[in-house]
Amino acid sequence: MKRLTVLLSVLCFSFSVNAALTLKEVRTASNNVIAVYFMSTTVNVSEVSTTASQWTVNGQAVSAINKYVMQSNGTGCEHHIYLTVPTLVNGTTYAIHTPIKDTSIVFDDHKIFCEID
Repeated sequence: MKRLTVLLSVLCFSFSVNAALTLKEVRTASNNVIAVYFMSTTVNVSEVSTTASQWTVNGQAVSAINKYVMQSNGTGCEHHIYLTVPTLVNGTTYAIHTPIKDTSIVFDDHKIFCEID
């Protein structure tokens, strides 16, 4: 019985280690929406939290958070998180705090991909 318990513990740990959530890209969706794109190796629509207190831009709370999740090639999920912020200004650095990984961008409306172009 002890061996079975150890084996099950190792298997559970190995599956949790393989589950990876990776920040892939930061885009925009309009002049006041930042889109943060994560890729996951699991199919779990709740994997990325949209609890408002866990997301800030330049230290300020975002005014709205929306999420779009879709299965990716049957092996994981793509998580698109949309953060409503004040109007984005060219040349401004935006520090984005997420519950997964912090990142920053320098906004340039000629270089950053906009999903609604």
